[in-house]
Amino acid sequence: MKIVILGLGAAGFGAALAAKKQDRNAEITIIDEKDFDLMHQCGLPWVIDGELNGDGLKHSLSLDKMGIKLVSNTKIDSIDLDKKLINGSIGYDKLIIATGAKPFVPHIKTENKIFTIHNIKDTEEIKKNVKKGEKAIVIGAGAIGLEAAVALKKKGMDVTVIDMLPCCFPKAIDKDISEILEEKLKQKGIKLELGKKIEEIKEKSLVVMATGVKPNVELFKDSGLKIGKGGIEVNEKVETSVKDVYAVGDCCAVSSLINKEKWNSILANNAYREGMVAGINAAGGDKEFKGILGTFVSVIDDVEIAATGFNSFFAEHYGIKTVIGKAKGKNRPEWFGPANELTVKIIADEKGKVIGGQAIGAGAKERINIISTAIKAGMTLKDISELELAYCPAVSDYYDVLVIAAEIGIRKIK
Repeated sequence: MKIVILGLGAAGFGAALAAKKQDRNAEITIIDEKDFDLMHQCGLPWVIDGELNGDGLKHSLSLDKMGIKLVSNTKIDSIDLDKKLINGSIGYDKLIIATGAKPFVPHIKTENKIFTIHNIKDTEEIKKNVKKGEKAIVIGAGAIGLEAAVALKKKGMDVTVIDMLPCCFPKAIDKDISEILEEKLKQKGIKLELGKKIEEIKEKSLVVMATGVKPNVELFKDSGLKIGKGGIEVNEKVETSVKDVYAVGDCCAVSSLINKEKWNSILANNAYREGMVAGINAAGGDKEFKGILGTFVSVIDDVEIAATGFNSFFAEHYGIKTVIGKAKGKNRPEWFGPANELTVKIIADEKGKVIGGQAIGAGAKERINIISTAIKAGMTLKDISELELAYCPAVSDYYDVLVIAAEIGIRKIK
């Protein structure tokens, strides 16, 4: 069995390991454009302020010791899915596409150089152009944009974040949760211009574009693969519309666990899991990937923010009537000592079935992980309100904010 994997990111790596474990005799070849093995892309914003070193994000995998061939520093020029050939000479029995995504850079009129945060080289370029006291404009209020804004502010720059949508993390959280984060960012001296479309930048400034990414699928446009807005479309086996071809990671669109619509999460944790399923199936196994919730967490300076499932916008977009429970409290009892704020918001359908959640503050990740599990298990607000959660005053309260939020939501069910 000859398995070829296009791309060595989290998805490609997961696919290779799973395929080799499934079939020790499989001939696995990975083709990748980088001149090194794996890069931890999520750490790039912390390179700007020097908290992390760019080269420290590179990781050597010693794939040859696993019996996996890596063809590095190689661009994929041609793909023939009928003849099962890559670059005219590399044949395969099964193909796994893990080409990732590339930055989406909308046209903006400016004489300033526009930087992106997509690889070590471009991030190091930003670092070289940081000048204390000068202006920095970050376009995009998602994770990368806000993490970069904090890093630039720490380096002494005058930072403004601009986004055409009305809140931070617009695809994940609602305006009321965003406002908590917005206030904390303003306290740190970061200016925000949300709900504003920018077409021109006249003033001299360091411009960082963080407006998201788009699936890297141009090479497959005329290949016969079914490609939608979110990327190459796949089924529960992560198979594409072409036999013996799989797609995983940022280049593909899988199903939402909530309503089965095609969805693209751009998250390394999902990419790795998708890769594992593709590797197992390509090597003769039988495994399914049911879908995603887009569960994520980010730390914006010292503010922990997390979300899962649908926010109010997507619930309304898909015609789901919602019941919302939101509570604000502390991460532990104040009588024990200093406690930090924590706000939890749970979104359910009109019958109380949980479809989403958001949290901001100390312990946000833990609460969102519970909500994510609850959604996957088909739980209701009532189920969450009855959960038995661990209690110790050093780390938690006996009446958790998550439970309070669920109980508030229950009262709104008609």
